[in-house]
Amino acid sequence: MADDSAQFLELMTEIKYATDLVRKKKFTLGQYYNHMAGFFDYIELKKDAEEHRVLAKKWEIEKGEQHDN
Repeated sequence: MADDSAQFLELMTEIKYATDLVRKKKFTLGQYYNHMAGFFDYIELKKDAEEHRVLAKKWEIEKGEQHDN
């Protein structure tokens, strides 16, 4: 259980960090999704990572801001 709590705290910290960057306009929403995808890879939640990559690509297409990742 302690492992789950630590991982949840790490996730919440990462979400706060990335959302702060969006609020400060240092990240676009697409960059946020890609950043979180990387974090989900790090904690070995591949399905969640892929879901965030899909959201990032969708955002980039809608905004016309496609980038090579």
